[in-house]
Amino acid sequence: MNDIYANDPMPPISEKQQRELAASLDAAGSAVPLRPSDLHTRTMVPRIREQIARWTAQGPSAAGIPKTHGPLEKIDVIPGILAVPTLDEDGDKIQFAKKILFKVLRSLPLTDDAAPWPSRESATAVINTQFAPIVPTPAVQWSDVASDRAMSLLAFQGLAAHCLAPLDDDPGGAAYAVDLSWMHGFAVRPGLEPYGACAYFAADRTLLRVYTSHDDATHRPGDASWEDAKWRWRCALCAVRCSRPSPSPIIWARPISLPPT
Repeated sequence: MNDIYANDPMPPISEKQQRELAASLDAAGSAVPLRPSDLHTRTMVPRIREQIARWTAQGPSAAGIPKTHGPLEKIDVIPGILAVPTLDEDGDKIQFAKKILFKVLRSLPLTDDAAPWPSRESATAVINTQFAPIVPTPAVQWSDVASDRAMSLLAFQGLAAHCLAPLDDDPGGAAYAVDLSWMHGFAVRPGLEPYGACAYFAADRTLLRVYTSHDDATHRPGDASWEDAKWRWRCALCAVRCSRPSPSPIIWARPISLPPT
């Protein structure tokens, strides 16, 4: 597996610096603090809050017509992979302090906390406390995120719709598939589960079966592995954001299951 910092001239910050950063975040206080080990998120959330608090809504005319054309000056967030323009969409030059912040965030180590949340309620409390004040109230509350019907909606009307492909003469009678099995080729950090799954649907959009790449197995309704197989497909879908046919070469996060949007 390639080291994600191999091409980065700035190594992760030292353990002493991590402790100092964690102490400063603890001093800021939080009703329901994020996990102490998650320095990146704990550092980012206050910065995001600041930016949203300062933002003032403007009409379309405020953006104006670009007067300069040519290559953009950029800041390397991950050298060779990800860069951001130094001039944002509002025409403001990114300040030196922000450039330093980019470097600090880039240098924070990627760690995985193997301890699960005690309950769905505890995880929801953290998310609501940290992010509810800075995001709009959702117009729709998705309570069904794991059923076969939800999978069909994702494939035909949701995130996976433009990845949906028709099938000819499928031996299992499927008329459509959303194939994310190619994601099995992506390396993941030690301890994380590999990606890769393919969902097959009938002509009436019924979910028929799911193939999972990590064990080269096919799962059908009624199997003990059915819910796990569907979860793996949803994880792959949400992780890649359906970037096919040019999938992102960098997928690091632990697979999670998200509701359709």
